Amino acid sequence: MSPMQKLAGLRRQWNEGAGADPLLSDKDDVDEDARVHDPNLERRRRWLDMCRSTVLSRRSILEAILLGFIVWLALARRASTEKSREEVAGDVTGVFPKFSQKIVTFQHDPDFVPEDGRKFFTNETKQKWLDLVPQGLGWIIVDHPQQYHSLPEPINGFGGPDQSVFTTSVTHQLHCLYGIAKAYSGLKADPSRHGERMPWHVNHCFDYLRQSIMCAGDLAVEGQEKTFPDGIIGSDGWDGKHVCRDYDEIYKFLDEHRATEDHWI
Repeated sequence: MSPMQKLAGLRRQWNEGAGADPLLSDKDDVDEDARVHDPNLERRRRWLDMCRSTVLSRRSILEAILLGFIVWLALARRASTEKSREEVAGDVTGVFPKFSQKIVTFQHDPDFVPEDGRKFFTNETKQKWLDLVPQGLGWIIVDHPQQYHSLPEPINGFGGPDQSVFTTSVTHQLHCLYGIAKAYSGLKADPSRHGERMPWHVNHCFDYLRQSIMCAGDLAVEGQEKTFPDGIIGSDGWDGKHVCRDYDEIYKFLDEHRATEDHWI
């Protein structure tokens, strides 16, 4: 007979012989139970508590590992998505860093192409154009080109024998625009001229700028004109707000990596 069964028998004898004591409280019963100690039961209870604690501990560890894996998977997927998503009018090779963006409202400045074509050829006008581009006109040296992907063929005959030199689209576009403005202003200044000395260059620039404009696909919304002559209906575009890269940052990067000290446009 187990100790618990013996205890139950003693209680029955007590109740049958002496009757239940109305003054005996529940606390007395608890105290009496506590005095009856079963070593096997106590060991079993400790063992169960230990098992429960171990299971809970291992479960917490597994949950933490699972949560960490989920977070890692989400971050890895996000990084992969960002890496694979090309930036509009951006760099696919990895040569350039990410530049800041800002909202820009275009400002009318007729001094870049004066109404009087002769003024285009003054030092003041040329300096305005030169101020737009860094030394080297965006021609940069790319060290360790094997580290990058999708690089075009380096420009021949420029830089040292072990240097890989490339140019940049934004400065190429400005160079083309300047060439067209120069040819146009020359014709305005002297209508007897029969066109630019390098007509192939102007034709190239028209085609290059056409595709550059379509590539960027600037979707700034523009409204009523403010500068057109009377009677002309349309938009001059000076009130539109454009999402632009920070050109100062681009200028600084190109200047720091320039392939030559020459300054031209």
